[in-house]
Amino acid sequence: PPTPEPVTPDMPLDRLPAVVIDTETTGLDVDTDRIVSVAAIRLHGSHIFRHVTLDRLVNPGQPIPARATAVHGISTAMVAGAPGFAEILPDLSRFLAAGVVVGHCIGFDLRMIEREAARAGLDWRMPPSLCTMRLAAALFGSADELSLDAVAERLGVSVEGRHTAFGDALVTAEIYVRLLPLLADAGVHSQETALAFAERPRKIIARQRAAGW
Repeated sequence: PPTPEPVTPDMPLDRLPAVVIDTETTGLDVDTDRIVSVAAIRLHGSHIFRHVTLDRLVNPGQPIPARATAVHGISTAMVAGAPGFAEILPDLSRFLAAGVVVGHCIGFDLRMIEREAARAGLDWRMPPSLCTMRLAAALFGSADELSLDAVAERLGVSVEGRHTAFGDALVTAEIYVRLLPLLADAGVHSQETALAFAERPRKIIARQRAAGW
């Protein structure tokens, strides 16, 4: 990918450096659950750099509940020799510094990272981010089904590796790329206008904030 330019509010989305991320966790409580896997993929505008990635298992320091393993397939035994989150945060932070962070329900992933950093006593600053769920809701309507699978199907994105951090990050990257021309048709051309557009689905935002992220 090209060397990222400094991101400014008026930077066009077709030149915006971005990093799509996803996490797998022990559960959905951002205050008590832990990260067990994290993945990231570099983008520049609509170009996905599939060879510029980060994909790590993480030892959460506690047993992974069977109900979580049933979703993402990661067991306590699988992460026994994996590094703790504090060990991967420097690499993750360098990766995320390459651009605006994108994800489906990205607030959850960033809140989980923030909590893990706090537990480890490490500095962490929330990066600028765009949520593909909110963008899709603003485009299609909040009453529509907005799960990752549903938005992928609507946009013609093939889903592989579902409920793995890398698989979900790649699906999200494809969704984001397909949203760009639809956003342009809606008059959304820059980072600043995309952030404002993503604030439109108020009910979804309220539910996310009620969940702690």
